[in-house]
Order: sequence, then structure tokens, then C-alpha cells
Amino acid sequence: MVVVRLSWSNWNEEVLRSQVLTLVYFWHEECPWCRRLTPIFNKLASEYEGRAKFANDKCS
Repeated sequence: MVVVRLSWSNWNEEVLRSQVLTLVYFWHEECPWCRRLTPIFNKLASEYEGRAKFANDKCS
């Protein structure tokens, strides 16, 4: 399972210039919905590895 960690320094390369479908998940550790969605997002990243890129960015 590969989930790319996004930052200001890699946003253009990983998202804007990506040659494959890229799903971006914005999350925060205090968000109850984020805690529920994270395992689902990670599972989908495993299932679609090689066909889509999964990335996340922590909201501050």
C-alpha cells in the first residue's frame, strides 16, 4: 500500500503533474470522520495500487 504524503514542496509533482488519476485526502487527527475514513482510504490505496495514486495532506 502506497499513500503519498503531500506537502508544499511535492504538491505540483505528485498532484498537478501526475499522469494517473490522483485522489487526495485532506485530514486532521481530531476529526472523527477522518479517523473513520483513513482505514478505508488506505484499503482502497492497496486495491488500486498501480492504477491510481492515493495521497494525503494533514490539515493544520
